[in-house]
Amino acid sequence: MPSANDLLNIAVQAATQAGSYLRGVDRPGPEAWTSKGKADWATEVDRTAERMIAKIILAATPTAHIIGEELAPELVHDGLVWIVDPLDGTTNFLHGFPAFSVSIAAAIDGVLEAAAVLHVPLDRLTTATRGGGCWEQGARIRVSPITDPAHALIGTGFPFKDLSRIDEYLGQFRRVSAAVTGVRRPGSAALDLADVAAGRFEGFWEQRLSAWDIAAGTLLVREAGGRVTDRSGRDLGIEHGELVAASAALHPWLLQLLSAPDKAPAPSVRQFTDRVAAKSPAPGGGAVAATVTALAAALVTMVGRLAEGTGTDAGLSQLIEQGERLRLSLLDLADADAVAYGRVISARRGAAAGEAELRLAWDSAARIPADVLRAARDVALLARRAAHDGPPAALGDAVMAALLAAAAGAGSAINLRLNTVAAGNPPTLRLLVQESELLLRETQRATAETRMLLEERLGASGRA
Repeated sequence: MPSANDLLNIAVQAATQAGSYLRGVDRPGPEAWTSKGKADWATEVDRTAERMIAKIILAATPTAHIIGEELAPELVHDGLVWIVDPLDGTTNFLHGFPAFSVSIAAAIDGVLEAAAVLHVPLDRLTTATRGGGCWEQGARIRVSPITDPAHALIGTGFPFKDLSRIDEYLGQFRRVSAAVTGVRRPGSAALDLADVAAGRFEGFWEQRLSAWDIAAGTLLVREAGGRVTDRSGRDLGIEHGELVAASAALHPWLLQLLSAPDKAPAPSVRQFTDRVAAKSPAPGGGAVAATVTALAAALVTMVGRLAEGTGTDAGLSQLIEQGERLRLSLLDLADADAVAYGRVISARRGAAAGEAELRLAWDSAARIPADVLRAARDVALLARRAAHDGPPAALGDAVMAALLAAAAGAGSAINLRLNTVAAGNPPTLRLLVQESELLLRETQRATAETRMLLEERLGASGRA
């Protein structure tokens, strides 16, 4: 039986030759696309690349099995098996979107031994052998050292063939998006896994993938120090199904987040105040400030809608849209604040948590009141506009919105300063504190001008 290094050399030769072909071939038009199912295409380009790869593999290992979507889709585990995707990211290729790959893995008796993933447009080769580590362009690579989810960039794949679990996926996407710095969907699972192995992504998940999509990438991630499992935490073999990949540090967190039940319906005002009054610092002042500002945005939206059809609604459709957008984003910030302070509490209580980890938790928590203050400024400006352009009967509501935004903004500025001190006064947060002073002045100015409109209206009524 060939060694892992021998198998890798064969995989690299096949991937390189197929990649050269894919870079040089003309992209076929839609009339040449063959449908394999909903939004799933194949062309003669795929089939030609497959034949090139198969020829090289069988010349070197004539008794081996090759499995792939077009070659032989039935999974085989005995003996030497090659798992091949000659063009992962076909839709990207067909549209000229530069994210598609050649993925080749070799397994012996069901154990992955060698893997090569070639990013075709970049000609970037990522390889691994069992026990030999993961390498990219001649340099050894490792998964990301980031341990705080708030700093993580996560890859995903949208369910496009089977939409029966789309609601479940949207819940996962919502939870992950709220917890991390960003989510990306390039459209090639093999490249996504190579990105996890190289530390460009901290994690990746998708509901349904085929063995040829992920076999090579699975070995890359494991040899780079990460984990690849299904959603139950079981290590994946050569199989179809859902996949969760991440650094060893973040994999448990990502598994837990993906398996969490969807958030219950939003609590009533009574329920929210009960939670605030409970013996726990989260939700606390930051969540309250965000929620109060969301109420202010709701009042602005109401004023705009009251103006509809009254002859005073010129330009207020934009006010309604902006008010609603702010309201929803502020509710997300209220949830994010509670999560951030939960991390602070965990870092305080954790026996292994050091000063650096605690300061990192405070750093993440400090950024939320800055976002709330920006939103409070925007709400105060909208309230001033609503007071000026809205119906007279709703002037009091516009003033109330401005006052609420000003109060919440002042509280958020205080929270930001306190959290900045707790985080050790890093330069980035000190800049946010300086910005907050300007934002607060703008908020207070808009609120004062809104109140002046009310006083002028009341004075005119008194003189009448």
